[in-house]
Amino acid sequence: MTVAKRKPRTVESLNLLWGAAIALTLFSVSFFLSWAEFRALYDSDRIYFAVSTGLALVTFALFCAYVIATHTEIILLNQYLGEEAIPRVKPKVYLITFGLAILFGALIALSRNLLTYSAVMVGYNLFDLWGNWEVARQIGPPIEKKLQSRLDGEAKHGLLTLRDFYFRNPTIPRVVTIMFVNWIVVCLALSHYFTNDTSFRNLGYGLLLANIVVGEAVIHFWRWRSIYRL
Repeated sequence: MTVAKRKPRTVESLNLLWGAAIALTLFSVSFFLSWAEFRALYDSDRIYFAVSTGLALVTFALFCAYVIATHTEIILLNQYLGEEAIPRVKPKVYLITFGLAILFGALIALSRNLLTYSAVMVGYNLFDLWGNWEVARQIGPPIEKKLQSRLDGEAKHGLLTLRDFYFRNPTIPRVVTIMFVNWIVVCLALSHYFTNDTSFRNLGYGLLLANIVVGEAVIHFWRWRSIYRL
């Protein structure tokens, strides 16, 4: 069996563009509505302005990376497992994308409020844990079933690469570690709330930014060394 490289369906490309458009729109609206507060921060506390603006930009980039990565993985799963195993994009995918876009738009607007932002991120991490479990439950059996059939070298290599990416990488420990660090940020934000010591807030922002960037860099590296080479 030879895996035929195919171009993304129009609906898949539209899904990607639609998600990116939602992200850009919500980012613009959230940032515009918060512009007066950001200007006030710039005049009163340059460090607070820098870290909160940086967090808003990183949040926007995080959502775009999520949409692009999901789009790429859907194409690869369709290519190696077939249409019957991974059906075309369903309306619920659009609803999830729209809901996540709203969530990330709200996070952008909340980037000046470390306590609320970090608490929401803990909830997002919990959603991510359940999402990873659902993905494993949905694609694990089709991959194993396909591997039992007669395959040529290219098809088998692709399926093994997909299996290794989803099941051999420490995905759950990565999410749990990110959640643990976000809980530390929540504690730092609470310390700032009760003591009004800006060092707690600044440390919390720095830790939160590092947590997001490092967490995304790790999973990007996993994709780069495996599925992005297919």
